[in-house]
Amino acid sequence: MRRWRILAIVLLLLFFGGYAFTQARVFLLGPRLLVVSPENNAEVRRARLVISGSAKNVAAVLIEGREVALREDGTFRESLLLAPGYSTIEIQARDKFGASVRERREVFYAPH
Repeated sequence: MRRWRILAIVLLLLFFGGYAFTQARVFLLGPRLLVVSPENNAEVRRARLVISGSAKNVAAVLIEGREVALREDGTFRESLLLAPGYSTIEIQARDKFGASVRERREVFYAPH
């Protein structure tokens, strides 16, 4: 009888410990952001620039301060119109706890 109690307590501790870990993992890891396009220091010939990438553990992704749609698989794709010359684009991911990560991409738009 005593063994069953100990086993039950151990199983409960493992269950609740595992649950607590999976919930805390999102907070501990924080938001993750991967910008696939454009590459940093890219030279482009078209005014329309596609920015794409993926994010995990986030509540929002912002490009130049504007929230963009995030697909269910965590990917995003957004277009910007560039002025001729150098532009710095800021991509930010925020989680529900307020933590954020940022990436900057510098591009040079040289019209034909």
